[in-house]
Amino acid sequence: MSVSYNLLLALLLLAPGFGVYAGIYLGSQTGRIQFPPPAPGSVFTLAIITLGSVAAHLVGVLIFAAEERICAITSACISTRWEPNAYRVLLAVSKPNGARVPEQIASVLAVLVVLTGLAFVLAYLVTEGLTRLKTFRGLIYGWLAETAVAEDRNEIVVAYILSDVETEGTTVGYSGAIHNLKINADKEITTIVLSDCEVFYLRVDKRGVRQYDAAGYEVLSRLYLERARIKNINFERVRIGP
Repeated sequence: MSVSYNLLLALLLLAPGFGVYAGIYLGSQTGRIQFPPPAPGSVFTLAIITLGSVAAHLVGVLIFAAEERICAITSACISTRWEPNAYRVLLAVSKPNGARVPEQIASVLAVLVVLTGLAFVLAYLVTEGLTRLKTFRGLIYGWLAETAVAEDRNEIVVAYILSDVETEGTTVGYSGAIHNLKINADKEITTIVLSDCEVFYLRVDKRGVRQYDAAGYEVLSRLYLERARIKNINFERVRIGP
């Protein structure tokens, strides 16, 4: 076997692991908070892909083993001109009498495609379900899980932001419901989008800190702010339903 074939075989066998990785990442992005996937070369990423591939192939092997056992017991077998067990084909491909029939190659690729798709769907559904658990949300979102994540569908999270626009003791602020919030790997806010946003002023004078509504400003349907524009931020959960 050539080096190029070994590389191709490794990629094919790791395909279900990449499906698991994509499912875990996309399954955790269903809320208002979005974060980047782990670095491609990180140990965490390699562990997800490797363990995901092993688990998916284990399921595949068990399915073929169950099919052969059922066939032996009940004689309800599907007859083919080629070896239907994709793993036997992969183990025998380097032998002189290895896979030569096009149907064998197609069956192997079909099995890997199905396994990758199933791995992605299962990882997505499991991760999406786990994000409803408070402990799991803490692992994903860090400190934001306590303040910036709604507990249920009847809650929204309102953000109060002090911007970098400041003059003579007066700072421009914004308040609105979180529409989208992106964080980096260190759980630091990179961008935030507010909906139904209102503008206010925060003024510091001899009497203390006072907040004033910005007269003449309409409610903004969307407001996008980058990290450099955010001087301070506070969150408040607001219940909108029973």
